[in-house]
Amino acid sequence: MEKEIREHENENTTQVSLLGRKYQSVFVTSFMSERGDKPTNNCYISYIELDNFGCWVVVDGNNGGIFQNKIASYIGETIVENFIANPTIAKREIEKMLLSIHKKYRNMQSEEVNIEDDYSTCSIAMFVTDYAVATFASVGNARYGVLRNHKLVKKSNDDTLAYLQYEAGNILYDEIRFRKDKNIFTKRFGADRSIKINVSDIFVLRPNDRVLLYTQGAWENLDEEDIELISEKAERPGKFIGNLVNKMKRNCFLSLGNYTFCGIYINRPLDVPAPPESSISKLKTQISKNKNSLKKKILVILALLILIGGGVLAYQKIKLNNRINSIEKEIAFNLEKGRVEVQEKDYSEATTNYQKIKDLYTELKAYKEVPDEKLKEIDSILAEIQILNRVQTLSKLREDSLESYKFNEAVKSYEEENKPKPVTPKKQEPKKIAKLPAYKGDREFREFRYYDSLKSYENALKGANTPEKKEYLKGKIAMNKQLLIAVELELKGDEYLEKRKDSKKVKKYYEDALVENKKLVNNNYMPKDRYNVIINRLENKLKKLK
Repeated sequence: MEKEIREHENENTTQVSLLGRKYQSVFVTSFMSERGDKPTNNCYISYIELDNFGCWVVVDGNNGGIFQNKIASYIGETIVENFIANPTIAKREIEKMLLSIHKKYRNMQSEEVNIEDDYSTCSIAMFVTDYAVATFASVGNARYGVLRNHKLVKKSNDDTLAYLQYEAGNILYDEIRFRKDKNIFTKRFGADRSIKINVSDIFVLRPNDRVLLYTQGAWENLDEEDIELISEKAERPGKFIGNLVNKMKRNCFLSLGNYTFCGIYINRPLDVPAPPESSISKLKTQISKNKNSLKKKILVILALLILIGGGVLAYQKIKLNNRINSIEKEIAFNLEKGRVEVQEKDYSEATTNYQKIKDLYTELKAYKEVPDEKLKEIDSILAEIQILNRVQTLSKLREDSLESYKFNEAVKSYEEENKPKPVTPKKQEPKKIAKLPAYKGDREFREFRYYDSLKSYENALKGANTPEKKEYLKGKIAMNKQLLIAVELELKGDEYLEKRKDSKKVKKYYEDALVENKKLVNNNYMPKDRYNVIINRLENKLKKLK
């Protein structure tokens, strides 16, 4: 895909019939898709503007699998083809279309490989409109957002473990981009037997609304505040996308992955049509217009009969709706509770909750139609709990931040410290409960906040009450200080490179940073995966200078 930003503007001077809704509105699109530092671009962007409907979609290949370099373009093209064949903004129809594509692609992969781990998966963000209102859809961690008056008023949910942490209130939204579990998916489009597509309710568009679709390579290097501030200064979508790309590259500390942006400026949407007039309203109009008193009385009586009958029906409907709302609220509560329990690894309670949700859906069937997909979705989530258990275990093994600290020794030390002591006549001081190691500095270190992690380790050392804790924290502090020496050298090199200063100095800074980093090669407190990433990054930077 070409590097330059492309823009498209609707023109009312077209020779096509001007009866189409498209030609009565003004939507302006701009996009950019790049491979970053990767060898190939696994992202895809496409859109189609028909006479009465429009569809924009971005697809992000989640890496791995037999079709890792083909899945994004295949899924993107298939979505657009299906939309052209059946253009709609209906929530249910969009969900059915995406589930059908998911099933078809999964079956195609099952013919090629036997192991599900070898399947290729992708993330999708989709914007569909009739040029007056819109529906959004997403799965995975490709995102959409709507800016109104330069503030994000609507945004997507990620289907990842990191997002579950955010929903449980354990982390802030902008912290998601720093976490490793942003790549651990709870829904895998193209691989899972059954999944739930996130499809929004109808959203009414307003003049000067801005829609942004973007992939992980983009949002992991941007805060929401960055997007809002850039929107304030960009009157055209091309400028908006260009400034987002520049800010993203300035924020990127690690290697830049595949990224795609698509911005749609809604300069003039169509007005939403007024709802149809009710029976009572029509009778009121007739009564007010009719001067014949007898006819007017008949119309008044007719209106009263409608009101009385309507009142009984309304009461029954309210009662029914209250019960339906009660069941649906209980389902929503248990869903949220189940998510938190999955996040806290309490899998037995999570299983109980999701089983209760299945029973509630069965009860709901007595009052309203419940799609079979709802029950299948719960079954799928129950199966996913087992997968999450395995994935989280593997992920934990890769976390080296506490690996050097022997947990059994910590427990032993804790038990020794809290053994009951002989009673003496002297006044006993209340015992302090020693906490097992779960340091704030470890989390900050994983999020590349090296200055913060150093400060947290130093604060924790002041309160350390066992030799093991003190040894661990001293080791972390020494490692963190050494790493910061290397980080500062690398940042100076980046600064000189950005300002196009002396290239020899840039090279010298990078070489010195490499030397300082290599001092941590056998350090027990430096995570091996973090060390390898840093070394590879610096070596690649030096290669580019040649």
